[in-house]
Amino acid sequence: MEITLQTRAGTIIGLQKETHQEFLGVRYAKAPVGALRFQPPERIDQWDDVYDATSYGPVAPQAHDDDNPFRLEKSEDCLHLNIFTPDKDGKKKPVMVFIHGGGFLIDTCSRPRTHGGNLAAFGDVVVVMMEYRMGAFGFLYTDNISPNLGLQDQVCALEWVQRNISDYGGDPENVTIFGQSAGGTSVAYLMVMPSARGLFHKAIQQSGTTPLESQEENRKFAKNGTVKFFRQLKLQPGDLEGLQAIPMDKILKAQKKAAGVMLLLNDRAFYPVVDGKIIPENIHDVLKRKGQSNIPLMLGYNAEELPFLGGAVKNKIVEFVLKHLLLRAVRKLGIPRQQVKSLLEIYRTELPKQSVAEDREINHLASDMNFLIPLTRTAENFLTGGGQVYFYCLAYPAPGCNAALHVEDLFFVFGSVGTEDAPEYMRVPDNDQTQQLSEKMMEAWTNFAKNGDPNTDQLPDWPIFDPLKRPVMEFNIESQVVNGKSDKIRAAWKDALNV
Repeated sequence: MEITLQTRAGTIIGLQKETHQEFLGVRYAKAPVGALRFQPPERIDQWDDVYDATSYGPVAPQAHDDDNPFRLEKSEDCLHLNIFTPDKDGKKKPVMVFIHGGGFLIDTCSRPRTHGGNLAAFGDVVVVMMEYRMGAFGFLYTDNISPNLGLQDQVCALEWVQRNISDYGGDPENVTIFGQSAGGTSVAYLMVMPSARGLFHKAIQQSGTTPLESQEENRKFAKNGTVKFFRQLKLQPGDLEGLQAIPMDKILKAQKKAAGVMLLLNDRAFYPVVDGKIIPENIHDVLKRKGQSNIPLMLGYNAEELPFLGGAVKNKIVEFVLKHLLLRAVRKLGIPRQQVKSLLEIYRTELPKQSVAEDREINHLASDMNFLIPLTRTAENFLTGGGQVYFYCLAYPAPGCNAALHVEDLFFVFGSVGTEDAPEYMRVPDNDQTQQLSEKMMEAWTNFAKNGDPNTDQLPDWPIFDPLKRPVMEFNIESQVVNGKSDKIRAAWKDALNV
């Protein structure tokens, strides 16, 4: 059933569901096309006509195929929000703004596994999902083109929330940003961006933060990727007028060649960089000097984020190639070959036997390089600056690969267990146990959004993270708090990275 709402931006038509209302494809900025292509977003304040928000808008242009391709149109006209709100009762409700992942190259928030209706209804919160520019459209790094356009889009979306969300029952003075993978990385950067200051009040990073490479390395990756991109198009770097004239499909082909095929294992060609303006300085320097200590932070990871070997990949030749690529990625951090072998031996000693069968210790090594260790660094620096942190680990193993893998947390946080919006090996079955775990996680996430504390009656007491006990909430069928989780592995990484 359709519902009509009068807002300060104009009249909007949404959908009335049994437990909530949906307003889909709501523009927060003008279409970044024509003269606005590769330019900072321009906000929208008013609609000229009645706004039809009964169906999803297009997803952002993307060159790589997702594992489970979605059927929405890809278009540069993608700067919109999906809003899920409980039935309005006159009370201002906490707002949770989600930023999707995908390595800043793929994905969308407009898909079944991140549908916001269940979370909104369960937690009595307003859930907002944003689309933003990715790849070359959002993260070129060259003269004459504004940097970090994708992050500028996110700030523009948060500004829209501040101006308008009260019309949908939300409280603009109680906004939590949360993101997964590249969305978690976005959250980390938003926390130190001057333009985002005051637009949110709590933050959650799920399996994503700034990578272990130095900011200098990231800038080098971005410059190299941008040069390759322009070379494919036979343009000089920074030729904005020439770039604006090239069709979307041709830009995507050039982007794909510049980014490479193996998204996680290639240098980050299209990625946020500390540019001196949009992101003025190193995030960790800001966090350590009380840059955002007034914002409660919750962060965490999944126990085996990348179960390539002995899990997701069944082809032995592909496994062989992946094994060497994963180890090479670790060595690119400057860790000598012998020290990598020592790290692997610690994993074999510290992890249960089933976790190191079929070379799975390499999975854990690569997973921790990308998630556990960078997230731990973020938490420690946030603590140094006087911040308050809650740390978690999702340990429930998806049956298809016997691992708590990347993306799995989304099924629990959004109450979408049982959805087929993922390859079969990633799916979480819908049964009483997984539903109960989902409810515990949804309650923890929404409690944190309400008051900065994720504790619930359904979980053991979850202490604030501290540098001595290092408590981590381990979510599983039987959840528990583990002090000093993975401490020997963490210490070995610290030695290897010489930090």
